Amino acid sequence: STQSTWARVIRISCIPRGAPEVALSEFLRQYGPLIGFVYPRSTKTGKPKCVCYVKFMQHNSAVAAVSDIDGMYVHREVLKATLSSERKFEFVNSKYIKDLKKIEEATKIYGPTCHDLRVLNKPQVSITRENARSLIKSLQKKHAKAIEKIKQRLIEQKDKP
Repeated sequence: STQSTWARVIRISCIPRGAPEVALSEFLRQYGPLIGFVYPRSTKTGKPKCVCYVKFMQHNSAVAAVSDIDGMYVHREVLKATLSSERKFEFVNSKYIKDLKKIEEATKIYGPTCHDLRVLNKPQVSITRENARSLIKSLQKKHAKAIEKIKQRLIEQKDKP
């Protein structure tokens, strides 16, 4: 069908509750430039629903994203990703824009909606540059023999005709 052949829109469902919009969109950018990103929220609570629609600039980006994300295990949830139609994206986007005032009111009542920035990113570790350097040096010392063996093998491979 034309939808699966040229679709640039994907639908991702079963997104863990509290997954922040910014982290989710940054995660998706690894597949290619985004034209649109809709992460609908509840008009009652202001919290994100467990589904989003993403419109990529290129069909190949959408296909790669679906291929990687479908079945991905994230924060105790198995994500489902499928290609979707641009018409569905526009419908969800227009409905979301229409509901924004209700969502803003709900957010005022229930407070902020997202806190855990680690849901779709690797855990954030706070480390100073000096600590990182000392950690690298200690790892280099600890694994010095293995590093030398690897270097030696690389030299031997270069010398072989």
